[in-house]
Amino acid sequence: MRRPGHTRRLAPSTLAGWARLRPLVAMAMALSLMAGVASAYWSAGSVPGGNGASAAASVNRGATPTVLSAGGTVIGSWAASTLSTGGPVGGYDIHRYAAVGLAPQ
Repeated sequence: MRRPGHTRRLAPSTLAGWARLRPLVAMAMALSLMAGVASAYWSAGSVPGGNGASAAASVNRGATPTVLSAGGTVIGSWAASTLSTGGPVGGYDIHRYAAVGLAPQ
């Protein structure tokens, strides 16, 4: 029976045991927290248009261009292409290459 106002003291060997276990307990807690974060990162899913995952769309095969040349000016035109998701292509980059060797001009 304990008397009010008295505290129980631990033996020195018990305190030394806790001192040795404290770093191990802290490391186990840190690893369990990191495992939870890693699990959340790798298991995140999303729906199309959501922010949890990403996806890339490709450009569908385009129509053959029509090219007209007059007086040093070349005009090219083609039917608009769509993305694999069905949306429109946002723009085109046109580059000029040499006919022999395909060097950029």
